[in-house]
Amino acid sequence: MTVIEYDLLLPSGDRHQLKSSLNIKIPDGRVLTRLRNHPKRKGRGLLMIADLSTSPRKLVDDITQAKALSAELTGVTLVNQYNPPKQVEVISTWELLTNFLPDVQAYIPLDVASLRRIVNAHLYGGREQRIASAQLKDDELLIWSCEPKLYSCLVGDLTPLRSVDREEWKNFEVSSSGSYLSWKTLDIDIDLDTIRYTIDPEFKKQQDQKRHQELLRYAKGIVQLRQEHKLSRKECGISDYELRQIESGKVMPNHKILGTLAAAHQMSFSDYLEAVSQAIPMEHI
Repeated sequence: MTVIEYDLLLPSGDRHQLKSSLNIKIPDGRVLTRLRNHPKRKGRGLLMIADLSTSPRKLVDDITQAKALSAELTGVTLVNQYNPPKQVEVISTWELLTNFLPDVQAYIPLDVASLRRIVNAHLYGGREQRIASAQLKDDELLIWSCEPKLYSCLVGDLTPLRSVDREEWKNFEVSSSGSYLSWKTLDIDIDLDTIRYTIDPEFKKQQDQKRHQELLRYAKGIVQLRQEHKLSRKECGISDYELRQIESGKVMPNHKILGTLAAAHQMSFSDYLEAVSQAIPMEHI
């Protein structure tokens, strides 16, 4: 899979203002104030940061040109002197972008920290894994990834928060890196993959398949190590049924069972885990 490197396209003349506002290191040559039709441009992605004071029609034209000259442009970050804009300022712009460029997500940062996260993710990686910002609206959690892309999830559908008092739902913050949402008083962290797993059936299927493959790999290592030590299932300290479930990749052994298996192999817990990892057949690595 080809990894596309991203540049930043800023409103003309705002380069130094952006750098001072974000207080992050931006590599030389990665900040643009205009686009040129160059063959190298076709192999690079683009994070377009546009000023809300730009007329909606000109903004559509600028985005259309940027899409044509870049390998990838899926979202536009709209700012107003890098401060949260008033809702009335964006209605016409938002509607126009939605109508004329439905495949481009228009994102408005809630604050400088949100903008910093989205810029960092484009420059240094993690656009699809990192969270730019999040808001709670009634029972619904609205999360913007750093792609940018909007995800919507009912809080009650998230397993870690299902039994939590509704008054606690609003007491979260986005980590500085955007890696997760944190309910500090509850000691609960939720990342974007957890959100996707909850709301996206296809993503859930892919993750479940990946987890099953990991279980099968681990199971092969457990079987291989037991056979190398010439241990029968009856000599492993757990029931035959439990061990068959583990060795067939249907169940991931918990800490207690792994300790029992380690003792049966006359190994320490850490040495057993390392030996299982080493025993996985090459075709399953």
